[in-house]
Amino acid sequence: QRFREDGLRPMRAVRQATQLEFTIDPPTLAAIAETLDVFRKVSVERIRDELFKLLAGPKPSYGIELMRVTGLLGEVLPELLEGVGVTQNRFHKFDVYRHTLSVVDNTHGAREELAVLRLGALLHDVGKPRARVPREGAPGEYSFFKHEYVGADMADAIGRRLKLSRSEERRGGKECR
Repeated sequence: QRFREDGLRPMRAVRQATQLEFTIDPPTLAAIAETLDVFRKVSVERIRDELFKLLAGPKPSYGIELMRVTGLLGEVLPELLEGVGVTQNRFHKFDVYRHTLSVVDNTHGAREELAVLRLGALLHDVGKPRARVPREGAPGEYSFFKHEYVGADMADAIGRRLKLSRSEERRGGKECR
């Protein structure tokens, strides 16, 4: 009922769990997916602000994964879901999605700019799934030729969708390269 009263509450629950490093009670977590229709009515600015707070937390991968499990990620950053299960090559231990989460957790900076830096880290390989092609003569290996260009276009679209300021776009974009 509380999630239906304010559509931002599901995102706040995930953000607070991330910041405070606690788990969300399973029935409460399940209720988030049931209220996505109300979440969709929340302004993008409010969602962006909660996302930035989540990214500034001690382990943002936890919050991003909670967003994936509850369906929030599909509403906020559906492009990241394209990397789930997308293997890379023998030099990468994780699929594109898990690799991205690891990079985000290991991105550090000044407190006032940490969220923007981590957004850049979150989007650094966003173009890989769309650029992925099998490598000739190397079964199970893939190339991601020009994924940085595909990703830059995707990151630009995401920045516009999240209504980032010009300075946030420049700072986060710099981290993507």
